[in-house]
Amino acid sequence: MTQEKRKKDSKEIPDPVSELLDEVTSKGKALINEGLESARDMFDEKKEFIKEKAEELKDVKVGEIAEEAKDFVKKNPWMSLAIAAGLGFIIGSILKSDD
Repeated sequence: MTQEKRKKDSKEIPDPVSELLDEVTSKGKALINEGLESARDMFDEKKEFIKEKAEELKDVKVGEIAEEAKDFVKKNPWMSLAIAAGLGFIIGSILKSDD
């Protein structure tokens, strides 16, 4: 056999590593596509949920929100105090860092 004939024959015989690489690449692409599709579906669901909640908030009046806040404070005075103190600390830290 000549050297050219051997090269030609070796190209015709499938390389197991090459086949494995092609298979892994193909499966990897399929998994990535599935993941992207799943992420798109999840994003669309969350987008719809946010739109619905935004519509609900448009219907709520400021007075109703204030009334709910007042009720929360009456039912949870210590938690309200802790939240207010935490917010005060954060705002104070932000304002102090501007100096």
